[in-house]
Amino acid sequence: MKAPAPYLGQAAALMDAGRFEEAQALLMRQLRGKPHPHTYHLLAIAFETLGQLEQAIYYAQKGAGADPNDAILAAGLAQRLFVAGRSKESLAQLEAFAATRPADAAIMSARVAMLTKLDREQEALALAEGSPPSVRDGALMIDARAGALTKLGRLDDAEQLYTAGGRPFGRVHVLMARGRTEEAAAELKSLCEKFPNDEGAWTFYASTLNYIENVSLEEVLRAHRQYGAATRQRIGSANTSWNVTPDPDRKLRIGIVSPDLRLHAIVSFLAPLLENYDRSQWHVTAYSTHFKQDGVSARLKGLVDQWRWLPTSHTQLLVRRMREDNIDVAIELSGHTEGHKLDAMHARPAPVQVTYLGYPNTTGLETIDLRIVDSITDPPGSEKLASERLARIDPCFLCFKPIDGAPELAPPPMIQAGRVMFGSFNLPKKISPGTLAMWGRLLAETPGSGLVLKHAVLEKEWTRELLRARLVDAGIDTRRVTILPPAPSYADHLGSYAKVDVALDTYPYHGTTTTCEAMWMGVPVITLRGDRHPARVGASLLSVVGLGDLVAEDASDFVRIAAGLGADPTRLAAWRTPGPGSLREIMARSPLCDAPAFARRFEGVIRDAWRAWCAGRAADAGTNVPR
Repeated sequence: MKAPAPYLGQAAALMDAGRFEEAQALLMRQLRGKPHPHTYHLLAIAFETLGQLEQAIYYAQKGAGADPNDAILAAGLAQRLFVAGRSKESLAQLEAFAATRPADAAIMSARVAMLTKLDREQEALALAEGSPPSVRDGALMIDARAGALTKLGRLDDAEQLYTAGGRPFGRVHVLMARGRTEEAAAELKSLCEKFPNDEGAWTFYASTLNYIENVSLEEVLRAHRQYGAATRQRIGSANTSWNVTPDPDRKLRIGIVSPDLRLHAIVSFLAPLLENYDRSQWHVTAYSTHFKQDGVSARLKGLVDQWRWLPTSHTQLLVRRMREDNIDVAIELSGHTEGHKLDAMHARPAPVQVTYLGYPNTTGLETIDLRIVDSITDPPGSEKLASERLARIDPCFLCFKPIDGAPELAPPPMIQAGRVMFGSFNLPKKISPGTLAMWGRLLAETPGSGLVLKHAVLEKEWTRELLRARLVDAGIDTRRVTILPPAPSYADHLGSYAKVDVALDTYPYHGTTTTCEAMWMGVPVITLRGDRHPARVGASLLSVVGLGDLVAEDASDFVRIAAGLGADPTRLAAWRTPGPGSLREIMARSPLCDAPAFARRFEGVIRDAWRAWCAGRAADAGTNVPR
């Protein structure tokens, strides 16, 4: 192949710096002559990064057509098609290239991964295991093969493959799928010690610690701070120069940053704020950093003043966009969850930076000024557990949007069945060994009772069998347990609460959306208060609706409260009888669902933070800030 043209290196350097429009202009000029095939490839990347997928696909197709033997161009087209939601076309593109180049490891592993995503795991595995040894034993194929094995429920094989292939992060994912969270955390800690500047290792370790019962508060804080240190090591010092006016009382330009501005649990708590913020005081720009956009994204887009879609989440581009938009206050909503852009927050695209909602712990970044909590989740003294300053919004740091189209309240199932049914619809990896022990005690002390478990990840039979095995290990008779598969619709999911009398929270990582959904369906939730934010959210939610008596202080208290409530059909029935005494109505009238009042409190916290920054700038400059 002809040597790459010099302008390609220049365009790539511009992209690395986040200057995609300049790279795009440079590459477009080259189309007037005889462009190198990779010109189209880089143009496709630029258009995709800027959220222009149709143009990205067009240029990716031009590139693949210009040199049908180039694996980079073929894979690039497949990637653009996948991002656009055209998975079957993406697979067809990979298969067409593989027909002439069957030994290309990148293409082969991408085919295996795509088949797995399309729920064709057996085909994926057959393809992987039938590939040439030079391909089958490479790192890319090990990950793709293990992914197919995992989705098939062959976790032993996947774990062995990851271990033999030297892919420790993959093995950690398998441990998490098995519910062996403490082992996963131990392996991650070892990896962090081996690679102290690996941001990915630290963020994975830090987030995993939220699920561990006996880890010290000091270790949790250390893990998060070490992520911040690793990020600082890579990126360097933050830029603290902004083109904003330090006027404490002017209208503010707010930027919200998240990969979850789509069908996601946070939307039930974000939408009330976006529907009620004071547009005379805030101008809101949303930076959506996930490639997937859906109907929820469209609804959120209509609630803000400006929408920026950056589907590949390029850090420098995000930072530059926010600076060009002159954002005064950046509010990041994901913390250490998947797809986060904390590295962009380290670069300080805004003078005031806030973390809120999507993550139950500190970020560990010194460049995030504020973390929004309340006095129950983070009582006085919790400041020592955070790298940010804590701002408390009382009585609760959350506001829940009532559910439109929810099924009518159903009577407690115990009235007809003659026995109490406990239940939990939380993520199975939140069900810690201590949680299982507590639930086991409850079932033992409540003769004839049953337990209903449900979550979307329990779709496949092997996932349900894995959970049953954990129940058996905890001494729970699985004949008393019903594990429900995912419901076909959200309304059907909510309707499943008709099978539950009393909901049980997990520990030490409480539910949030699940707790609110249960209460909306008239089902009370029992929670155990712990010594850190993820183990205190349930207490905050129950207290704000007036159910503080359902908050336990230890395991014995949890069992006592749950058993007592299970023996009180009158109280349970009252909460599920339509009218002013129903739990749904109590919740709707509580501060938890008073969105206008919550928005004013939230705006007040942000305004106070802005005024503090303005005062600091005035002090630094030795001048008075104009009012």
